[in-house]
Amino acid sequence: MQVPFERVPDLVAMRKVLVLRGDAYVPKEFLVSVLVATFRARLATALIVCAGRCATQVDAQESDRLAPIIASLSTRCAVTWRCVHLARGL
Repeated sequence: MQVPFERVPDLVAMRKVLVLRGDAYVPKEFLVSVLVATFRARLATALIVCAGRCATQVDAQESDRLAPIIASLSTRCAVTWRCVHLARGL
């Protein structure tokens, strides 16, 4: 499978892929790494969006209980999202 090398920094670091002209050629046995990286990036993005939407829709009764959880999710996901995009060079 041919992917941009920025999507598989762990495999590039371990020299498990062939890198040619900015693309990494990933063997079948390492495709899980590509899928996991894609899933984590999309999950982090979705959680940030969800936290932003949920923060504005929390009822007054639930705000004491849910506000810290939502704020924590937003902060953790924002850090993960930044790390993923920094690793990709975006």
